[in-house]
Amino acid sequence: MGCDMCNYISYSQEWKDCSWYFICDQLHVDVPHFQTLKLKNAPPFRLLVTMSGQIRGGKAAWNSAIRNFITPNKADLALILHEAERKESILTKHATYLWRVPRSVYWQAHLDGMNTSSNWRRVVAGKHLSHWSPFRNGTTGIIRPMMHMYAFRNYMSNISISYTHHVITRTDFYYACVFFVPPILPQQNTRVVVPDVEYNNGVNDKWMLCTRASIYACFNLYSAFAEHPERFEDSVGMNVEGFTKTLLTANNLTVSSMSSRMFTIGASPKERNANAVAINQPKSKDEVFGLYAKVESEYRQTLKTCFRSEDLDNIEMRPE
Repeated sequence: MGCDMCNYISYSQEWKDCSWYFICDQLHVDVPHFQTLKLKNAPPFRLLVTMSGQIRGGKAAWNSAIRNFITPNKADLALILHEAERKESILTKHATYLWRVPRSVYWQAHLDGMNTSSNWRRVVAGKHLSHWSPFRNGTTGIIRPMMHMYAFRNYMSNISISYTHHVITRTDFYYACVFFVPPILPQQNTRVVVPDVEYNNGVNDKWMLCTRASIYACFNLYSAFAEHPERFEDSVGMNVEGFTKTLLTANNLTVSSMSSRMFTIGASPKERNANAVAINQPKSKDEVFGLYAKVESEYRQTLKTCFRSEDLDNIEMRPE
């Protein structure tokens, strides 16, 4: 059969209906006037969700991830945390894998440890961006990719092939509605899927869907920079999102977008930034009412995806 996504079929002669599906959570064979079956050549779908960085976002975010994302996709959960991060949460209890990264392994050491020269230091010299500063530990935009590299080399290399799809993300996303992962076809193995929200003229580095074939590149984005830093002379001064887009291209990955069903959330005023908005619409779930959406565009796009019938212009979103 020529349809790579058609793993299940449901048809009815009486209703003149024939539908095809990639994923079926539960196969119902007793629906009147319908015949439903699984095709013999249907490949297994296995998803590993990897969350890295600090345990943050709060119970509302963690519960929504399990309820609306991990459980519907029958996914396994992996957490990549610093050794000093000992905060217990529903995520640590739910995780199939818990991988610790030494706090002493900072991003500079990761790049130096790739069996390459230290030429990258010359390339970033004088850029004066916080994520490249040799006097700081860097921002999450560079720390998380380095944590991914460490985890892949020390924990993941033997298990990554067990999964057909991988999501690399953080713990502070709130999933506003049920979210089934969009499958990437076998012939699109070099494709990476990100939410359709504009991120500083670049690519969202907080949520990324990869395949079994592209997982090495996704978890080792900065390897291309470490091996040939001279190729990035003109792009290394970009913001994290812009540089992420450049790194994806350098690793021969093609970026496509999907409708966002989640937004980053803050539990207290100190977690706000200039783009944050209070979640104060009357129809908000009790668990998120009064919290803060960190990026307004991300929040609005998620509402459009999950609640298309709502009049979004009448939703009060008060900048903080």
